[in-house]
Amino acid sequence: MPLSTTVIGSFPKPSYLNIPDWFQPGYAKTFVEGHSRFLQNSKASEKEDVFKRAIKEIVELLTEVGIDVITDGEIRRENYIHYFCRRLKGFDFHNLCAKAIRGVESATILLPRIVEEVSPLENETWVWKEWQNSQDLSKRPMKITLPGPMTIADTVVDQYYNDNKVLGRVLSKILNKEIKDLVSAGCKYIQVSTVPGRDSHLKRMWELLTFLLLNALKGAAKVPARELLWLSTLRDTRTRFLRVTFYKYYG
Repeated sequence: MPLSTTVIGSFPKPSYLNIPDWFQPGYAKTFVEGHSRFLQNSKASEKEDVFKRAIKEIVELLTEVGIDVITDGEIRRENYIHYFCRRLKGFDFHNLCAKAIRGVESATILLPRIVEEVSPLENETWVWKEWQNSQDLSKRPMKITLPGPMTIADTVVDQYYNDNKVLGRVLSKILNKEIKDLVSAGCKYIQVSTVPGRDSHLKRMWELLTFLLLNALKGAAKVPARELLWLSTLRDTRTRFLRVTFYKYYG
């Protein structure tokens, strides 16, 4: 049986889609501010037309080269973490705070703050709608990507909970609802990615990470979540991190 192929998720944005993101050198440390201005100065209808154009190009390319499970390139997102956080209450994207992400001092950037209780902006879930809009543009199965609880915690400045486990529980409950509705909508490939922490803290962080992700996946399929986890690791020799990606498959 041949192995199925996929891609991580993100894709270089075309030049005509001028969305500030943290992969562009000019926005590396101020991408949050840049993206907030982009959202304020752009009309929703105009943005969607350009998004669809870019997604179609990516779908055609990935299909042409024979990728089995494709993505929309995360075209709508400045990154897959803060794009999700912008749909939650409790985050301040205007009064930013400097923080070294992943514990690397050279990677100090201005990040949004958690200033009150975190909860969804709307009663209804929304990630499945984004997935459906992209899936409608492709005949091949479309994968969706989500940030894990600890990835979010490490890429914001928490000034409310001040406890990763408490914050992680809150985020895992929100993710759980989104994942369940993705499954109900027919999405078969859901990727929850996270970076658990530096090597010296790996065991402690791994235990917390596993607990939070299993709670995020709880009840999303008929078989136990732990039997549906496929773990892949990639060691980043530059930052000495162990990157862990969970691929959740619903067959």
